[in-house]
Amino acid sequence: MTNVVEIKCPLVLEAFHPADIDKLKPKQRYTLCYEVNNGAMKLKDKHDYYFQIKMQMAVIDVAFCDFVVWSPKGILV
Repeated sequence: MTNVVEIKCPLVLEAFHPADIDKLKPKQRYTLCYEVNNGAMKLKDKHDYYFQIKMQMAVIDVAFCDFVVWSPKGILV
């Protein structure tokens, strides 16, 4: 089965693990492309990356995308 993998490395997370967005300032959290609720990451459906990924999935005709956020402190899928 073919899937899409999209990896992002937000500069704002340089000193934080991607799951620890509660340690960011409110404006920094607002600009992130995702939210974390109960340990689960969800891509914001109003963010440009959401539309980028949907287009990639449509072009190559796949149903799933693994969205990965990387920082020097860790990784979140």
